[in-house]
Amino acid sequence: MKNLLQFLFTSIFITSVIFANGVGIVDATKGEYLQLVSSKINVNVENQVAIITSEQTLLNNSEDSVSFKYGYPMPESASAISLEYFINNQWWKAQIRAEEQDTTLPGTGGNEIDQSLKAYMGNLPLYFNIEEKLNSNESVIIRLTFVELLKYKFGDVTFSCPNDYTLIQNSPIKLQQFDFHLTSGRSIEVIELLSHTNSNIIKRGNFANINFSLANEIASTDYSVKYTLSSSELGLFSFSTFQPDSTILDSGGNGFFTFVAEPDPSDVTGVINKVFTLIIDRSGSMEWEDRLIQAKEAARYIINNLNEGDNFNIVDFAGLATSFRETHVEYNSNNRDAALEYINKLEPTWEAAISGTNISGAFEKAIPQFS
Repeated sequence: MKNLLQFLFTSIFITSVIFANGVGIVDATKGEYLQLVSSKINVNVENQVAIITSEQTLLNNSEDSVSFKYGYPMPESASAISLEYFINNQWWKAQIRAEEQDTTLPGTGGNEIDQSLKAYMGNLPLYFNIEEKLNSNESVIIRLTFVELLKYKFGDVTFSCPNDYTLIQNSPIKLQQFDFHLTSGRSIEVIELLSHTNSNIIKRGNFANINFSLANEIASTDYSVKYTLSSSELGLFSFSTFQPDSTILDSGGNGFFTFVAEPDPSDVTGVINKVFTLIIDRSGSMEWEDRLIQAKEAARYIINNLNEGDNFNIVDFAGLATSFRETHVEYNSNNRDAALEYINKLEPTWEAAISGTNISGAFEKAIPQFS
């Protein structure tokens, strides 16, 4: 690796929990739901990127046919990519569109929803109207697929999938099935299903599988997986996706990419001189949920933990992009203190003339500084 590692650092702050099972909502006020008969969770992971398919079989155990709405407690950092359902002997595929969803729930009529449902669905529920009624004693199969970036720290990757369905249903489920498939660019040293015993685990070099099933038990235990990657196979890794035009839902482009630079964390490795540019979004939306407060806290942490020989700068943006200095500066106590003062003064910008989210302007200012 070169003595000087140069890269652009953009801070993105995500907190998320992955939920396993969707709900067939018949009456959200009375707390009436379709009965969960089986749950199948299939997770395909490539490095840290997980594609999760959550399939539920839901039974109408009432005496009459019912209308219902499907609800799923989406992780805050996940993106739904597919929803299919099988009802009345026919498969249907929903259209995933970038538009505001209908959050009206059956049976509410302006009243409060059942508190157990409210707690289970979380902050970012996904709702989907299924037009056809479900006949008495018949089932619907609903299959939702979404993508998620898993948490990573010093070679350890964790996957958490709450499977506790007792807020909605306390009766046993015929089948709980969990399949986890991992492909890694680095050798897999250890992989464990921490939450359940009697799972079948196969690990071969860069590939691993976990298979677990449970019959006629209450769904009361969350799934938890942890795997450790080889610390001797570090460097620069890229994650990317590129979709055909026919699948693009907005004008944001065909895909995304990110690079992860990870040197050897062991004590025997010399400290690498670094060149950092911290890019901080200070647009008005960063006021929500204390986003800018979190970004400033992270930026202060980074500035306080740079080393002698490092160089850095700060670029912040809303409608306009500005910077701490015109180019990277040497890390020393004077520049550190000035940078911390600069960070502390950043506030969300709402003024009409200069509001916005001009991230392209931030990159236009930041990237030439590396030349």
